[in-house]
Amino acid sequence: MNVLKSISGWAAGLMAGMTLAVLASCSGNGKLSDPEIASIAVKANQIDVDYAKLALQKSQNPDVKAFAETMQKDHENIINQATALAQKLGVTPQDNPTTQSLLSGEKDVMARLNNLNGHDFDTAYINNEVAYHAAVIASVKDKLIPDATNKELKDLLTSVSPLLNQHLEMAKQDQTKILNASAASVPTLTDPESASVAVTANQIDVRYGEMALKKSRNPDVIAFAKTMIKDHNNIIQQATALAKKLGVTPQTNAVTQSLLDGEKATDAKFNALSGHDFDTAYINNEVAFHEAVIAAVQNVLIPQIQNADLKKMLVDVSPLLEEHLKMAKESQAKIVNSK
Repeated sequence: MNVLKSISGWAAGLMAGMTLAVLASCSGNGKLSDPEIASIAVKANQIDVDYAKLALQKSQNPDVKAFAETMQKDHENIINQATALAQKLGVTPQDNPTTQSLLSGEKDVMARLNNLNGHDFDTAYINNEVAYHAAVIASVKDKLIPDATNKELKDLLTSVSPLLNQHLEMAKQDQTKILNASAASVPTLTDPESASVAVTANQIDVRYGEMALKKSRNPDVIAFAKTMIKDHNNIIQQATALAKKLGVTPQTNAVTQSLLDGEKATDAKFNALSGHDFDTAYINNEVAFHEAVIAAVQNVLIPQIQNADLKKMLVDVSPLLEEHLKMAKESQAKIVNSK
C-alpha cells in the first residue's frame, strides 16, 4: 500500500477508530457518577489492551510490536490501579451507555483490523491508536476528571494523563514512520494519473461536505462543510481548466479507484449516524482525510509531476489544504467540548 492509496485507507481506518470517540461525545450524556466513570476508565483501557494483543499477533513491524507491547503493559497497569482503587472505595463500576458504545466501537474496529495484514494492518492499527488516544485524552480532561467527585478517583485520572499524552506522541511517531515507508514504495504516476488523483480527492471531499449539509444541525459543522464545498469545487475547476489547456485527460488508475472504494465505506458509516455522532464522525474524518491528502500532495504528487503548470497549481493549493486541516481541528475541539 503506498501513500496515495493510504488517502482512502487513512480516512477509512480512522473512521473506524473514531467511532470510539463516543468517549468524547459522552459530554452530552449529563453528569457521570463515580461508578460510571470507573466503568468507562476500565473499559477504555481494556479495549486498548485488546488492540495491542491483536497487533502482537498480526504485525511483523518491530516499531509496531514495540508500541503494542508498551500499550499492553501500561494500560493493564492502569486497569490494575483503577480496579484496586474501586475495591478500596467499595465502588462497583457501573455499566452505562458510554461503556456499551465503547464495546460496540471495539467490535467494529476489531472486525476491520482482523481483515487486514502486513503494512495495511500496521497502518490501520497505528492510525486507530492516534485517534483513540486523542479521544481518550479529551474525554479524561474535559469530562471524566470534572465529573469525578471522589478525590482519589480524580487524582488517579489526573496522574495517568501525562502517560496518555506520551502514548499519543509515540503513536504519531510510528504513524509518520509508516507513512514514510509507504512513500518509499510509491510507483511512478504519469501526469494524467496524478491529475485524476487530485480531482477525485477533491470531488470526494465535496461530496462529504454535501452530506454534512444534509445531516448536520451544528452551525460550526455546517459552516465548515460549506467552506469545503466552495474551496474544493474551486480546486476542481482550476485542475479541469488546466488539464484542458494542456490537452491532458485525467487518467483513472488504481489509486483513484481505491479513493472511491474508501469513500464508499465512509459513506456507509456516515449514513448510519445522525446528530452529534454524525458531526463527530464527519469532522474526525475531515482531519484524517486532509492529513493524508497533504502528505500525498507534498511527498508524492508534487515531486513526481513533470508539467510545471500542474506542479505549480498543487504547490499553490497546499497552504489552503493546511488551512482546511487547521479549521477541521478547531471544529473537532469544539465538538469534543459541546453538550
